[in-house]
Amino acid sequence: MDLFNTVSWNFIDTEYESAKDFNANFLKYQIKTGKEASSWNPDEIVIENEAVDIVFMAWIEKNALADNETLLEEEDFFDDESKSEFGLFQADIQARLFADNGENFPASELMYKLDKQIKPKELGDEHCFEGLGALQSDTAVPKFYLFCGTSNTSSR
Repeated sequence: MDLFNTVSWNFIDTEYESAKDFNANFLKYQIKTGKEASSWNPDEIVIENEAVDIVFMAWIEKNALADNETLLEEEDFFDDESKSEFGLFQADIQARLFADNGENFPASELMYKLDKQIKPKELGDEHCFEGLGALQSDTAVPKFYLFCGTSNTSSR
């Protein structure tokens, strides 16, 4: 099951003080980009689990992972300087997000947590959200790949 393929977002815009502020601006962004605002239901439960794993690509420095992130690369990944540009390495990362209520994720909470997780990362030119694609998980925690592109006019 893929998620959020009918909405768009840009991870380089404003940082938000609260989930309420984020959701208000998220809805405005849907209208601004020509997306169907009616397709966004912030209260819809999109994940029936207390946690979710999100896999994404970002440019990172050695030892620059957040506490809830795992590097999905070989152990010696940072040893090869030829893989870096300006001291940053393009890496696949997995972040584990936890639901506030300990049971499930409403759409607005998941998008807000994604925004907070991804915004500090260097994504290169691909900073526009294009959806979450379901991945095979080795645990009971659902896993998704975060698709990003160069503009919110493209679709997967």
